[in-house]
Amino acid sequence: KVEHEKLGILLNELKIDTAIFYGKETEYSFKEFKGIKFYFQERDELIKFVKSFDFLGKAILVKGSRENRLEEVCEILRKRYRS
Repeated sequence: KVEHEKLGILLNELKIDTAIFYGKETEYSFKEFKGIKFYFQERDELIKFVKSFDFLGKAILVKGSRENRLEEVCEILRKRYRS
């Protein structure tokens, strides 16, 4: 819990404007983060969001534990924004 809270605080300090959180533990980061934020507990909801959200012109960091299988999110982003 504490480490996830620290992540939310760090994102604020780094002046990150938008963050997307996925998974039960990231709720603590979500609560601490003050910018534009989205939180998902269900994988299907996250995937649907990633397929429709406008990421154009944004730097994206995808970070999570292996069990979250975020490779699919990365692949969706690659396909949508391939130049």
